Amino acid sequence: MSKYDTLILGAGETGRSAIPFLQSLGERVAIADSRENPPQIEELKSKFPSLPIYSGEFNLGLLKSARRILISPGINPNLPIFHALKQSQIPVVSDIEIFSQNVKAPIIAVTGSNGKSTVTTLTAKMFEAAGCSVGVGGNLGPAALTLLMEKPKDFYILEISSYQLETTDSLKTKSAVVLNVTPDHLDRHVTMSKYRQLKWRIYKNCTHQIYNLDFANGLQNKGSFGYRMSEPENNEFGIRYHNGTPQFAFGKNLLFPTSICKLPGKHSWSNILACCALAHAAGISAEAMQKAVSEFKGLPHRCQFVKELKGAKWYNDSKATNSGATIAAINGLKSENTKEHIILILGGIAKEDNFLELAKNLSPQVSNCLIFGQDTDKIFNDVKNYSNTYKVKDLEEAVGMAAKLTKPGDKVLFSPACASFDMFENFASRGTIFEELVKNL
Repeated sequence: MSKYDTLILGAGETGRSAIPFLQSLGERVAIADSRENPPQIEELKSKFPSLPIYSGEFNLGLLKSARRILISPGINPNLPIFHALKQSQIPVVSDIEIFSQNVKAPIIAVTGSNGKSTVTTLTAKMFEAAGCSVGVGGNLGPAALTLLMEKPKDFYILEISSYQLETTDSLKTKSAVVLNVTPDHLDRHVTMSKYRQLKWRIYKNCTHQIYNLDFANGLQNKGSFGYRMSEPENNEFGIRYHNGTPQFAFGKNLLFPTSICKLPGKHSWSNILACCALAHAAGISAEAMQKAVSEFKGLPHRCQFVKELKGAKWYNDSKATNSGATIAAINGLKSENTKEHIILILGGIAKEDNFLELAKNLSPQVSNCLIFGQDTDKIFNDVKNYSNTYKVKDLEEAVGMAAKLTKPGDKVLFSPACASFDMFENFASRGTIFEELVKNL
């Protein structure tokens, strides 16, 4: 008999969230973290005094002491120790897998390289506008298993990462979407083919598959709905012009004007269309969709307006941790007036990303790029021929230099296209520091 029913690997938010849920099922639970002194370990010991806690490098003997292993998203299941474990046939699963096995209400699932949190949050607001109770979480927080410790909901709307999908097999969804797949996490997934394949796992056991037709070619089953940034065909969501005004539409039916959207940039329209498709597949009315869209002001650190200074507008897009997100932000802020330029601040940890595609999207409106952080040289070499490009030592110097470069009508966009951990605790901390620097100008 196994010593533990479930061994949790990783003492971060996901791992900690699983403890009370698994204990509520009567399981024998232990937790292990590869760090010698994980953050919040003392709090964990205080909250769960009888919980076995292991720290330091994982060993095969410990892993084999459990009936199953719950692996946190930040731990790579392709490490050699997990290959050695396969012979023991001990399942290695994500928190989403355990959530799927225990949830009693329909799941709406969202994945993609960019826009996941925005789409998850706005979709939930559409359901709430229709009078539904919803549990919202997953990759954007709170962790999925935390939601199951609360009062049961009518629907659960989850943001799910490629890391979680890697060890998830039995997820069944009412509707699900892959918003887009652009280079990200290649330091772990290695190839775009593998990364794309992992994203597509969200469509397994899905009643209504929602496809971004600007990325995907064709629909896969009768329950599918597509969306596009052009005129939609039957059973598609898209943009139609009525008396010269762009409108969100379903087939030939106009839903509501794009002018009610408070999110900056046309790239936000694509996200809204995805939300409409997810909601429509679950029977949510156009009136509820419209109400949610008209009230939604966006998420912190996602192309968020900060300040207007001497006629130039400053935007915090710190949540852009890959080049695809930054390309979307640039294209969303581009103006028809070619004399209004964008000054772009980017940099950090590149995660094996290639910035040549980003570079091609700079001209003609991005007049200057200011680059800082661990992978400054790599980014600089990729973009230097497409814009006036400068290396700066840190974010403070970048903000100061951007202020000197701006003219009335310009926009300063902080969209790093990189992970933040070289210089900041996380993207939220990075964005907050940027906002403080701008407000102090």
